[in-house]
Amino acid sequence: EKCLELIDLAETTQAKKELYLAMGAAKSMDLKKRTLDWCTSGVLKKQDFFYAIGSVSASGKDGLDLTWTYLQENFDRIVDMIRTASPSLLAATVLNSCGSFASDDKADEIETFFETHKN
Repeated sequence: EKCLELIDLAETTQAKKELYLAMGAAKSMDLKKRTLDWCTSGVLKKQDFFYAIGSVSASGKDGLDLTWTYLQENFDRIVDMIRTASPSLLAATVLNSCGSFASDDKADEIETFFETHKN
């Protein structure tokens, strides 16, 4: 909640970005999930929402797993949210959601998902 208050008070884009990046560092998985829900709710500018996604995935293995699961469960909604924006936003969202996995099994899982979810 404090980060959300500070975002409203932030005067520069850089200050807001730093707060988006801090939100994923919350220790609670519930707060990480709330960060994902918040940043994909449409409240942020389209060009900014993926920073918070990246902060959750970068917070550790559990955060990465949560972010990948979240992307899979909300993929169509997220694509619809950014459909009229630059295609680079979808690329950044995908990269921030699953780009840090390092196993063949996970690579196969990701590939299978995107074979069936072409936008």
